[in-house]
Amino acid sequence: QEEPWPMLLQNVRHQGMTGQNMVLASAAPALKWKYHAKGPVESSTVVGHRMVFSAAGKSIFALDRSSGKRVWNFEAEGDVLASGALGGGAFFIGTDDSNFYALEQNTGKLLWKFKAGEFTGGATVDQKEAVVYVGSGDNKLHAYFFNGTRR
Repeated sequence: QEEPWPMLLQNVRHQGMTGQNMVLASAAPALKWKYHAKGPVESSTVVGHRMVFSAAGKSIFALDRSSGKRVWNFEAEGDVLASGALGGGAFFIGTDDSNFYALEQNTGKLLWKFKAGEFTGGATVDQKEAVVYVGSGDNKLHAYFFNGTRR
């Protein structure tokens, strides 16, 4: 089953559409929960069925979607400014340390990583092809299968 909001602007076309008619309530919304991160949250949040994925400083983390409690945390070697993406049971995200990480979605365990020539940007996934795409500061676009093999 596909995640509800697996990447920036929801899908590979970056449509940002839910397919539902949304009507804003006239009353101010109630705060559901908040999470105090270790630093500024500069990357876009990605929403899965059970968890919300984000990053602050060098900390990449997943929070329980219902409670806001931290489920796991992974410390990268550099700051995270890029937006991540979900696919194939992994959370993919690039960092300013020139690494692009594939983390197991439920545990945060490192599945694989590759080192680009410079910082890596936001990720986009193609679920049908099982490929994640990410650009880097050295003018390259990288494509990897979900298992870490270069496409």
